[in-house]
Amino acid sequence: MSFIKSALIALLLAPSTGMAQGIDDLYRDARVAEEAGNWVAAVDIYGKIIKDNPEQSMALFALSKASLKIDDLRGAQKSIIGAIEKDPHNENYRAFADEIGKITDGLKDGRRSHDNRDYPSAIRKYDALLAEYPEFATLHYYKGLSLQGGGSTGDAVKSFRTARQLNPREEKYSKAMRTMAVRQYQEGERFYRIRDWAPAQEHFETALDIDPTFSQGYYRLARTLSQQGLVTQALDILEKSIRTNPAYLTAYLEKGNILRSEQRFKEAASAYRAALSVDPDAYRAMVGLGQSLKAENPTQASKHLKAALALKPDNITANEMLGEIYSEQEKYLQAKPYLEKAVELKPDDHVKLWRLAYVENNLGNFESAKLLARKSVGIDNKFQPSWFELGKARKELNEIPGAVAAFKKAETGSDRSTAADASRERKQMKSSGK
Repeated sequence: MSFIKSALIALLLAPSTGMAQGIDDLYRDARVAEEAGNWVAAVDIYGKIIKDNPEQSMALFALSKASLKIDDLRGAQKSIIGAIEKDPHNENYRAFADEIGKITDGLKDGRRSHDNRDYPSAIRKYDALLAEYPEFATLHYYKGLSLQGGGSTGDAVKSFRTARQLNPREEKYSKAMRTMAVRQYQEGERFYRIRDWAPAQEHFETALDIDPTFSQGYYRLARTLSQQGLVTQALDILEKSIRTNPAYLTAYLEKGNILRSEQRFKEAASAYRAALSVDPDAYRAMVGLGQSLKAENPTQASKHLKAALALKPDNITANEMLGEIYSEQEKYLQAKPYLEKAVELKPDDHVKLWRLAYVENNLGNFESAKLLARKSVGIDNKFQPSWFELGKARKELNEIPGAVAAFKKAETGSDRSTAADASRERKQMKSSGK
């Protein structure tokens, strides 16, 4: 048994005769706190005793030991020096001061080795101290730093985790864990950007193993899994993220996005509503909810999309979706400004150009429809719907050869519905002598 432990037991069993009743009560409270492992409370109580009774060397001694329990090495040194000043002949105090000196010197020695990048030597020195003082969290922390410096990520994590368990109040232990998690996350991001999914997944999983509270890691892992078609696993990860941090908006949004991509629109709508319960001004959730409701309830979908545009007028998707809803309802005048905005925001998107060309044709603006359709097929020469709109516009402008050529293009491809419409248009033109 170390001297620290034996001295603590002796202190707890020591009689308190000769002291005022108030001090007796405080000592009793301190012992109860120590037995419960509440060393912070014990430090506070001993501090009260010393404040009212500055000559209490035993309280300074007890405060020194309690301070060591919460990683306050300087506080422990200060208190034991004070105890010795009050009672210079007390051998227990001097022996404990020697123990603190041994820890202090050992830490300095280990840190010198670490600073010189002699990580194996630093680890050996910390291990020697930990053999005697396994409950001193700071030693585990510094050992973790040296293990990390030497590239032993897994062992470093164990040391940091032990330090945090021994002293959860010390933020630097949690920060050390988060720093390691962030490094793994950044490595995962590097592979994610080049679409190398397997190593990206491995690094994101390691980041979460290091720090299970790292919300962004769950999001990226879910994205990586969904990119590999592992939808069920991705949704499971997002559920875990939400359980870990119910206020993490991105997890709800990604859950909604994945469900919507799987055409599970009711479930997607629930996820987006959950996102809005976290942040009522989350315009991306409004857009996703609008997209999810579009087929079942276009009126409600429009309401949510307009709410998103009130917050983010330049949202491309909301503008395009509103334009599409009104087009499907044959409300072309209402559809037009939204689609114009979508094209303005993304002028090289052939689908958005086609949607606006369709509206212009239905409004009788054939010259505008022709220009938009031509631009669309200039971007994607195989996009049949734009060839069809170009054919319609040129037909109405009496540009018959151009219309026939456009309809023929619209007939070529895998879009059978558009091909059938184009064939029918061309036959009608032929039968009417055009």
